[in-house]
Amino acid sequence: MIETARIGKRELPVEVNSQTGRARAVKVQQAAHSRSLCRVMEPRLPSPYRSKTETRYAQHLDLLKQAGEITDWWYEPASLRLEEAVTGRRRKRHTPDFWVWQADGTLKIVAVKGVHRNLRDSLTLIRWAAQRYTFAQWVVVRWADGQWVEGLLT
Repeated sequence: MIETARIGKRELPVEVNSQTGRARAVKVQQAAHSRSLCRVMEPRLPSPYRSKTETRYAQHLDLLKQAGEITDWWYEPASLRLEEAVTGRRRKRHTPDFWVWQADGTLKIVAVKGVHRNLRDSLTLIRWAAQRYTFAQWVVVRWADGQWVEGLLT
């Protein structure tokens, strides 16, 4: 059953479940004729990733884990502090996108990069972090021509 609910100053259509009494928002689409068409909106769960490229890379890592090429992976597990001597600025931090535990026992820190204007500044910060934290192999990956392309930093 569709009713209206007052939210702030606006009247919005909602669908009320007669058994539970819960209401869900309904999106109104204006048709060419005078009537409106109503469609129930499904709630979206927030993605744990910051971009679609990172989501795609996480799916790629899941496939590598199933194939046995990697042991495990983590998404943004820690924020690394960069010292003033390295950056030339007061305390700066870097949060790598993925930490990947390779099957051979090495740790690979991965930065997933899409297309953006400040790619050079972003890569500079990653290079500073790679100089400071040498316990892992640092890699920048990009999606190009239907495959993941890796570029080593260390």
